[in-house]
Amino acid sequence: MIDHKFLSTPFVFKADSPEGTIEAVFSTLGVVDRGGDIVEKTAIEDGKSVPMVWSHDWSRMIGKGTVRVEDDRAVFTGNLFLDTDAGLDAYRTMKAMGDLLEYSWGFMPKEVEWIERDEKLIRRIIKAEQFEISPVLVGEGLNTGTLAIKHGLRFDEESESVLAAVKSLVTRSQSLAGLRTKEGRELSRANRDRLGSIAESLTSAARDLSGILKATEPADKGIDFDAMLADFLTTEARANGVAI
Repeated sequence: MIDHKFLSTPFVFKADSPEGTIEAVFSTLGVVDRGGDIVEKTAIEDGKSVPMVWSHDWSRMIGKGTVRVEDDRAVFTGNLFLDTDAGLDAYRTMKAMGDLLEYSWGFMPKEVEWIERDEKLIRRIIKAEQFEISPVLVGEGLNTGTLAIKHGLRFDEESESVLAAVKSLVTRSQSLAGLRTKEGRELSRANRDRLGSIAESLTSAARDLSGILKATEPADKGIDFDAMLADFLTTEARANGVAI
């Protein structure tokens, strides 16, 4: 699952460097952010080279740079491509918009932990694979960017994204159920109905995928699709608190 973190932060075009050189804080570390997550220092790779794209649209490359991880924040330093239309347009827009812009990074969580704080579940992002940095506009442009990045995924990337999303949901559901049990309560009817609907959709999707695999199975290789489906349904039942 491709995730995004947005941060309202000042940026600077460095006057003592070539025109178009930019520096911006794109993440705060070790604190609960606006999205209710904690991004740990270990989640972001120091010195990593990353592209800058406009509003998470991977077809609009506007620059590139490197990431610097500090004790309490992560900083992008790089250059806009002033010799391209996209880069030059971005440069002009960023100068005109000033502090009305936010900065965001696109990533895939690789290691997370759910913790309880003030009776709320908080996601600690311990490790992540970072893809890009984006200047973004508040509001309508964010939804457009999210759709663009999803449509830009290769098949293998989308497959990994879906698997990561399912695993994340199961982990979060288990944590929520455990918290309610600790409090002597049960999951709410709304959450149970929500999980039940998701379980039905996943079961249907598993059958459809098994059908695709069966239809495309090489003649000299045999795969026990029924066993695969049974394993999936068993895992799904356990995630929903059903004894096996």
